[in-house]
Amino acid sequence: MQMSSFALLCFLSCFAQTSGLVVAHAGNDLKRHEAGTPGFGLDMNASVTEHTHSDGFFAVECLADRNMIHADKHGTGHLMFEPASPISIVRYSEAVPRPKWEKMTQQVCFNFCRTVKDAQFFGLFRGDECYCAPYYVKTAGDLSACDMPCAGNSAQLCGGTSKQSMFEMHKCGTDLQGLVDNSLSQCQATISEGNQKWLEAQPILMGLDKQLKVAELSGVIRESVQEIARGWAQQSRDTKNRIEDAQKAYDDLNATVAGEVDLTLGSTVAKVEAAQMVAQKQCAALAAQTKSISAYEEHHAGPGIRRALNFTMDELNYRQMPAEWNRMPDWALQELGCDSDPSDGCTGFDLTYWIAGRTLDDFEEHYDNGTMQENGMNFAWLCYEYCKASTGCVAADVYGTDNTFACRMLSSVSGTRLAKTKEKWGYSFDNGFILNNHFLTPAQDTFKWYVAKDDDASRYTKMIKPVSLTE
Repeated sequence: MQMSSFALLCFLSCFAQTSGLVVAHAGNDLKRHEAGTPGFGLDMNASVTEHTHSDGFFAVECLADRNMIHADKHGTGHLMFEPASPISIVRYSEAVPRPKWEKMTQQVCFNFCRTVKDAQFFGLFRGDECYCAPYYVKTAGDLSACDMPCAGNSAQLCGGTSKQSMFEMHKCGTDLQGLVDNSLSQCQATISEGNQKWLEAQPILMGLDKQLKVAELSGVIRESVQEIARGWAQQSRDTKNRIEDAQKAYDDLNATVAGEVDLTLGSTVAKVEAAQMVAQKQCAALAAQTKSISAYEEHHAGPGIRRALNFTMDELNYRQMPAEWNRMPDWALQELGCDSDPSDGCTGFDLTYWIAGRTLDDFEEHYDNGTMQENGMNFAWLCYEYCKASTGCVAADVYGTDNTFACRMLSSVSGTRLAKTKEKWGYSFDNGFILNNHFLTPAQDTFKWYVAKDDDASRYTKMIKPVSLTE
């Protein structure tokens, strides 16, 4: 995402129009410029307004300006002021009350001089002094340079001891409200994209955490998974922090222009531009972080995680489900027409196995690669291992569609609903298991087994034990 500040956009659009600077040198040129701005700055109170007259600036050069010596009616140079001078420079330190002084920067000086009527240039010198003028008169100076850092920003230069850093100001007529609206729109889109990436990372991070807790991994593989998990955790934290920073900057900019705001007032324009610059910076940082987490996802999700766990596609295809998978008593298998291994489906239908009971815990995971069956098998083992390692877990219901799966672990089993066709309850993958330490106990006799009606999945028929088994 690329956003630009009001002043920068103005500079880009006006640069081609400013090839001839309004600069006075001597003779006729000086008289012409003097005639164009008679009385500038002589009455300082009348010169400084509440409204802005420029919306952009750029550096001209480092020079010695004659106006500093002979056209300073109100400042420290008033003793050298020439009475016949048609103008006077307007100093920041003279026009702004001392309690309101800001540490000087190029932007601070511009924000002040843009409110001075007919000012087309501003000069900075000695690191913390600023003045405005309709033109400058370049004179011979010494060999010194403009090498003094600004008091409010050491990365900028604000003139020297005897020379001024001169800047030209211009009016582009750019629509500030339109630029702000565009910035808000782009920033909001960046925040939405960042949020989406952060949300996508959460099930991956949770799945890695659970795998580390329950999977029996060799030392080298565990270290690899731990490294991936640490990377995901860092990417997740960084993305969340950048989202929060960008959202705050967006809200601040939105609040700055909310309501009846006069965007011609100098104080208001300065606040809006400052808020826009912060929003630009924070949303650009979020955009960069979104690219970073996307790149990490490309290399450390899906097949990458499975490789780290030493699970190849071929190994998954040949790996069997847990022995307790789709567990049913023998009499129920006979009633349904299943063989002794219902994990491969029963005779004549694909088994759907939905366990009812008291929920102990649940989690889910999303896979971006691999087939539904491969990812379902991988997730089923994850759920199985986690249940075995969790105190109080006796069974689990594992279900999902496409490549998103959920594990609902149970602390008790009241019964099981079965279906003879796929996706009876809307899930492509719908199975479960009851651990041996619960199934191979008298509790089994309390389980109720139901079969969904072929014509209505909402209706069930209770499976009754054959008389021979109840006697």
